[in-house]
Amino acid sequence: MSAFVTDGFWRKSVAAVRALGRAGIRAHAGESTWLAPALWSRHAAGRCVYPSPRTDPDAFLARLRRECAARRVRVLLPMEEETLALLLSRPGEVPRGVALPAGPREAFEEARDKRRATARAASLGIRTPWTRAPGSPAEAAAAVAEAPLPAVVKPRVGSGARGLRYAATREELRAAWREVAARGPALIQERIPGGPAPAGGGAGIGVSVLLDAHGGVRALFCHRRLREYPVSGGAATLAESVAVREAGDLVEAAVSLCRSLGLVGVAMVEFRRDPRGGAPLFLEVNPRFWGSLALAVEAGVNFPALLYRTALGEQTGPPPEYAAGVRCRFLFPGDLLHFLRNPDRLRLDPPFFRLGARGLPWDLWARDDPAPAAGQFGALLPLLFRREWRRYLGATA
Repeated sequence: MSAFVTDGFWRKSVAAVRALGRAGIRAHAGESTWLAPALWSRHAAGRCVYPSPRTDPDAFLARLRRECAARRVRVLLPMEEETLALLLSRPGEVPRGVALPAGPREAFEEARDKRRATARAASLGIRTPWTRAPGSPAEAAAAVAEAPLPAVVKPRVGSGARGLRYAATREELRAAWREVAARGPALIQERIPGGPAPAGGGAGIGVSVLLDAHGGVRALFCHRRLREYPVSGGAATLAESVAVREAGDLVEAAVSLCRSLGLVGVAMVEFRRDPRGGAPLFLEVNPRFWGSLALAVEAGVNFPALLYRTALGEQTGPPPEYAAGVRCRFLFPGDLLHFLRNPDRLRLDPPFFRLGARGLPWDLWARDDPAPAAGQFGALLPLLFRREWRRYLGATA
């Protein structure tokens, strides 16, 4: 049994390599730099440095085909959205005989387009924030005039906090729209304040699912964000597992949405509780592995191994149960940046220096596999020399 995990720079890739290795599946890790924590894991059966899929996609695909053939890879696990989008857009270049348990392309593209995903959710009766995606200057002017304030302007395609602009006034909203829309399709949305109550924000809630090709649920997992970076709302820096029964209707809504989209493989549907009324609102779908994957694995749901076996047509049984109340932290640089930027840093709950619950004090740390945590410091060097890596500080959800 052999899998190839791409995008080894990211913490979710470390979690995937470890999870596969501990399940007895040979995991090969690749990235466009040796300074990638997943390549340092003792659970990596093989390591590969390939051309960047962002800047040289043709060379990347050619190298990937050679590596998969040489390593007898059976399942390909693209971890980053851009890498998955490339592979789904060029299915003829996916290595022969290798399963790509994701997509299909149209479902993937609809899911990651925030306007289309929001419209799909609303059509299913799922609560959504006020949203507009202007297609002309006149529509943009009308949307700015009627948008509830505060508002946020987002790229229609993207993840985490990258590219977001917040606005408290009409003037700020006009300027934010011009800035974001100049770079590509964008939308204007009512802002649901981030961060847990009582600090004035609503807790983010993620429902992660694994669907097979027939829409069958192979795995479920729920978590809440206790802290984020940026502090105003972004990637989770401290998260906690939540029982499926506690998430209630959100699980049903997430599964219904993913099935309606026609997604196959893993996805994380994100909601945020509106602090003004308490009701959770749909925010977006991430049709790929998410940043806090290590939390799901630590709590008892080995998504990478389950996805691998599902891709090969194996029976995996009912969705595994998992422990609630497990916490996992994106310590460096995520939670450290949250601590430094949060004006209420001395009143954090839980405190920065004492988590108060079992789990992972740092999602890159493992007693039997310390090298990725140590290597994380070296992995930040590309931020100084390669522009494409600077998106790391807005790491995905």
